[in-house]
Amino acid sequence: MIRTRRLIKIASVVMVAGLMCAFMLQAVAAGPGVYEKARSCYYRAISQKKPKQARQSLQKCATLFEKALDQKAAPEDRCHYFLGQIFHKLHDIYGKDTYFRKALFHYRTIVQKYHNSNLADDAQFLTGILYTAVDIEQAYSEFLKVVQEFPNGDMAERAQRWAATLKERIRSLRPPSQKEEIKTNRLATLQKVSHITALNYTRIVLYTNAPVRYQVHSLPPDKNQDLPPRLYIDLFNCKMKESLKDSISIMDGLLKGIRVGQFRPNQARVVLDIETIDKYKVFTLDEPYRIVIDVYGGRKRKQVPQITILGKDAVKNLPEQLGLHVKTIVIDPGHGGRDKGAIGPGGIYEKDITLAIAKKLKKLLEARTDCDVYLTRYSDVFVSLEKRTAIANAKNADLFISIHTNAHRDPRIGGIETYYLNFSTDQEAARVAALENAISSRKISDLEAILKDLLFVTKVNESSQLAEKLHHGLVKYLKRKYRFLRDLGVKRAPFYVLIGANMPSVLVEVCFITNKREAKLLRTASFQKRVAMGIASGVKDYIHTIEQIAKYEVKK
Repeated sequence: MIRTRRLIKIASVVMVAGLMCAFMLQAVAAGPGVYEKARSCYYRAISQKKPKQARQSLQKCATLFEKALDQKAAPEDRCHYFLGQIFHKLHDIYGKDTYFRKALFHYRTIVQKYHNSNLADDAQFLTGILYTAVDIEQAYSEFLKVVQEFPNGDMAERAQRWAATLKERIRSLRPPSQKEEIKTNRLATLQKVSHITALNYTRIVLYTNAPVRYQVHSLPPDKNQDLPPRLYIDLFNCKMKESLKDSISIMDGLLKGIRVGQFRPNQARVVLDIETIDKYKVFTLDEPYRIVIDVYGGRKRKQVPQITILGKDAVKNLPEQLGLHVKTIVIDPGHGGRDKGAIGPGGIYEKDITLAIAKKLKKLLEARTDCDVYLTRYSDVFVSLEKRTAIANAKNADLFISIHTNAHRDPRIGGIETYYLNFSTDQEAARVAALENAISSRKISDLEAILKDLLFVTKVNESSQLAEKLHHGLVKYLKRKYRFLRDLGVKRAPFYVLIGANMPSVLVEVCFITNKREAKLLRTASFQKRVAMGIASGVKDYIHTIEQIAKYEVKK
């Protein structure tokens, strides 16, 4: 009996020990062991001298780190860091764009998702190093971000040195000066002058085949020569196209007309003969290069009456009396015609999705509000970026909503985000802006320089409020049914299509057309309608808010 008990006790101990060993082995296999094995693999791989062997070893290590990520077997920021290093090294060896994108993805993930990690400043610094091989202007921007976002990090000083070095290299690569251009007869050509006119607003667009320096001047009327007040724009290192008309009659109450001439052999001049204007603003757009001149006329805002008794009619009209009203909305379906926008799986075009959503949104807003609603395009036609905001200005719109679908090189990226016009707050915002502007990311800094002169006449605060309301409504309606959709938040970035708008304006990126799951949703009428319902909900919320502000202001 005693021997039996002893045998049972021994068996129990052996069983417990066996279970513990099995548990420990399982923990090692699914836990830190995967990460440690991946690290050992990495350090062995980087010691390989032959490129082919190094490539095979690094790819094997990447698989192990990805496995550690999937099993949550190690700190995610560290796994992303090693994966970034692996693909960075593969890009250095082979120069393939695939490796560049993968390295960038992992570095960006650390900076954006694990901003407080001690590896975040390293990842941002390495992003700069990665870009030095392909785009030194972008690399310079990335090094500056290290200093700006991680001033106390151990990479700040090194990033500053790199930025200083690259700044000198960028200067040396700049185009020739004005004098050098004249010597070589490399003159730009003023190819076309167009205008869009409406009540109290006219937009003139000067198209040239290359960027030009320009200056804007004003002149008082000249009674002796019977000349009206004038604005004139001098285009330096520029010649007129021979077939270009030398005068265009407008007679819209603001401008009498436009005159074009070759003022000097290397200087074209465009003169606006003024009838009566209150103000004007000038800015440039790129690809194709054009100079945009907006002039505004003399319609006076209604004076706020002295209200002593707030009757029903008075309360109803308060927002309009205060200029805090929404009566006209312009919806802008992104892209169109020859501009397909982003292309998703199966050949789905962004231009088709945005138009379908815009039409549904128009019907909803007309049914649920007292607003007049217009589209910048009603069919599959091309509309230039400068014409879109001109349409909104010409309609004297109170809100401008541009609808797009997002895109990314990494098909795993997805979500919903809303933008308003301002300086970009992060590189991802700049990427999206570059995508929708159809320019390179490095030109975003040039665009932001234009914004410095425009933001004081742009309704930034109102646009920010509209973006918040609209985004909240969109996310609320979509996530009720599609919980997997990521809320990427409200951001700011310099979008061409929002520049020059006189009203609160936003740009909505409705999901990623390059994400297979989201692209499938974007194709369906039911999802498109839900998107429209979410945006309409946000618009109604915004209208209600400003009406409350108007009432409060009068009660004061």
